[in-house]
Amino acid sequence: MITVSTMTPSPTAATDWRALGTSVRLVLFTVVVLLGIAVRLRARVPGLPRFGTVSLHRALSLSATAFLVLHIATAVVDDYVNITVVDTVVPFVSDCQPLWLGLGTVVLDLMLAVLITSLLRARIGHRTWRTVHRLAYASWPFALVHGIGIGTDNGTSWMTWLTVACVATVLAAFAPRTAHALRDARRHPRHPAPHGRRSPPVTTTTAPATPTLDVDWTACQAHGLCAGLLPDHMRLDEWGYPIVAKGPIPRAALKRAKRAAADCPVLALKLRSD
Repeated sequence: MITVSTMTPSPTAATDWRALGTSVRLVLFTVVVLLGIAVRLRARVPGLPRFGTVSLHRALSLSATAFLVLHIATAVVDDYVNITVVDTVVPFVSDCQPLWLGLGTVVLDLMLAVLITSLLRARIGHRTWRTVHRLAYASWPFALVHGIGIGTDNGTSWMTWLTVACVATVLAAFAPRTAHALRDARRHPRHPAPHGRRSPPVTTTTAPATPTLDVDWTACQAHGLCAGLLPDHMRLDEWGYPIVAKGPIPRAALKRAKRAAADCPVLALKLRSD
């Protein structure tokens, strides 16, 4: 007689897989945050050009989102916990640990908002896209607290040290990021017009047309080469996309502006003389 035995995963094995998934998600989200800070500071990953850091940041962001979706899908189909599809998109309504699970739902909603606005960037405009993408920074602490509150491996020493290391690394990276933001604010101050003062009269003298720079947001892929050639007229946002100063290009910088438009890998920079 031949006996066929069936093997079913033990609870310990299932817990180990969940512990591995929690640690991978934490590391992925931490690396994405660190790369985002590196892009804003115009830092480079060793062995990569500056735009390579942007591309790596984008690729790992998509990987983190895909891994998050996979984690949620397995949680819904798993009989270990009772989580519905509604619980994964509407925060704090689940019967199973609503607070901790709701924080994870908030992370998914933020990541989906970032992904959808990226697909619609050409329609909604770069300013709206940039505002929504700042929410990506909030997803990291929400994911961290979610993992601490609902994780199956919180009692293990290695997970504790991994969490401490990730928190310390992000806090250390935010120090130069904050200093850079303060320097940038002093470098580009906003001077509102004094109350009650009239604007100077507009002169009608005719001057030769001076080119201005326009960015084609449907083509731009945040390589950042243009800002390196025109540091006084362009700067990069948190994700490496150029922010062009208002007004015409100074004639002293016109040659570099033409080179920036010609050297753009995707030809997203245009010089216009209106």
